[in-house]
Amino acid sequence: MNKIRIDHIKKRGESLIFVIALGLVLNACATSHRDRLAEEARELNATNYNLEAEFTSEEISQEKLGAFEIRAQQKLQDFADYVNLVADTAIDSILRQQAVRQSLSLFAESSTPVSIDAGQQSVEVFLTSRMTASEEKHIFTVQDIQVREHLQPISAHQYEGWLSFQQQASEESQPWISRQARMIVEKVEKKFGSEKEQVWEVFLGEIK
Repeated sequence: MNKIRIDHIKKRGESLIFVIALGLVLNACATSHRDRLAEEARELNATNYNLEAEFTSEEISQEKLGAFEIRAQQKLQDFADYVNLVADTAIDSILRQQAVRQSLSLFAESSTPVSIDAGQQSVEVFLTSRMTASEEKHIFTVQDIQVREHLQPISAHQYEGWLSFQQQASEESQPWISRQARMIVEKVEKKFGSEKEQVWEVFLGEIK
């Protein structure tokens, strides 16, 4: 009888030890998980702080300037795509007008001069002429977009550089033309919730 009681006590003890051990493991896992979440939160906050500091700082790092140059190349390609949308009379006029607005947002100013197919004119006038052109589709293709001159500060609030690219306009049979496009990085006002910040942004400038 005593042996049965002793065995029962030993089994209960073993079970208790297992429960305690399991609790310790689970607690350790939970603590580890909380620590990991806390660390991830700290890293995220640090990343957000660094990004905010980079975009709102008085100067831009070389790494960020390189990223802006890549974005400028993307914007030049976007512009070519938008021009073809604007000139395609088979597309709904509302979508074409939206493409005009999107195109203009790529440039520092709507009065920026561009030389695409009919001499130099402002980008706004050029896009308007594409909207009212009689041909079904205006072909505007760009390729070999490269950085010709890296972004450099020209004032306390602006950086400039140049892209080079090959352009083919109007007809696929026409030869490729060497062109250049100015890159402009400057501070613009952005609204974040109820607050406004001056942040760096890249735009297209003159195309010649």
